[in-house]
Amino acid sequence: MNYNKKTPEDESKGNKVAPGLEIEYIIRFSPEAKIDYSYDLVVVTEREKFVVPILAIGKRSMIDFPDVLDFENCPVKYITEKPVIIRNLGEKTTKWFLRMP
Repeated sequence: MNYNKKTPEDESKGNKVAPGLEIEYIIRFSPEAKIDYSYDLVVVTEREKFVVPILAIGKRSMIDFPDVLDFENCPVKYITEKPVIIRNLGEKTTKWFLRMP
């Protein structure tokens, strides 16, 4: 995995930030594969240490399933079937199951 930071344009001022002011860093990420990545950016001050989590989400599965299954009028004590198409629109293989109440 490849992370790097771009420092502010004027580095001659050092790494200090005056009270009430802010400094901006640009974090660049170049993934080597379509997987999940996580990294903890640690910011240390004179009194505290902050951990800023950086997450990059890789490819995912995405199941397309109808919002409603309408069987319309069904005869009593008769089995009614309806074909349903389930598609994986994502980039990753997944398993699924259907549970009825």
